[in-house]
Amino acid sequence: MLSIPRKIAPIPSFVRAYAGKYPRPRPGTAERPPLKHRDPLLNSPNATVTQLEDDNMVFVHRPPPSAEAPESTTVAPSSPLLRGKPLSPITGSLPPLLRKEKSPELKQLSEKDIQKMKDLRSSDPVKYSANTLAKMFGCTRMFVSQVTRIRTSQRTALLRSRDEEHSKHRERWSERHQLVKAVQAKRREMW
Repeated sequence: MLSIPRKIAPIPSFVRAYAGKYPRPRPGTAERPPLKHRDPLLNSPNATVTQLEDDNMVFVHRPPPSAEAPESTTVAPSSPLLRGKPLSPITGSLPPLLRKEKSPELKQLSEKDIQKMKDLRSSDPVKYSANTLAKMFGCTRMFVSQVTRIRTSQRTALLRSRDEEHSKHRERWSERHQLVKAVQAKRREMW
């Protein structure tokens, strides 16, 4: 059997293949939707609201906030807005914190403590490492490394012992891993 080709009717050019802009309201004709949130002026506990009869208007009077005390500083602000923590505990469920809570406040070290730290570090830098001293004195490792500089000879000895320990671990590497590390070292040289 022979099939007879059918003609498909052409789509007129004035018919849209997508949704048009209208039947939505034309610009300027739609009414403004009602507010979904309450007016902050009317919600203020200190505001006095008076209904004016003349033009069906509302007069809202809010007293000014209390004046700042002259002794207010950034260290001890008198305004509750400038204080770090809220005055009253927040009730209800809260979303999880974005960041971890701040680490505990580090104590201020006296000159005597700093001198003791220097003496311990210089006496035995292996036993009294920066981490150990930071835990002992309640400060950061960075502070210990800035305050207690060790002699160059002690530093080179520490680096040599570290490199020996690393070389023991390198001996256990596979050939492929050694090749990859060698290529990385060569790239660093070429930078």
